Amino acid sequence: MESQGRKLRKRREREEIGGQVLADNLIGEIDRLEKVGEQAERTAAMYNRMFEDIKS
Repeated sequence: MESQGRKLRKRREREEIGGQVLADNLIGEIDRLEKVGEQAERTAAMYNRMFEDIKS
């Protein structure tokens, strides 16, 4: 019984650690995508200015 309890505790600990790693990875990916979006916004603004210059 005690061995079973230890196994369950270890499994819960691994799941908790795995969940934390997954959360950290997701947060990192969200941060990366936000930076990509910011760069895309700057690029779109630059192209819009270029288009307006050509148009006028």
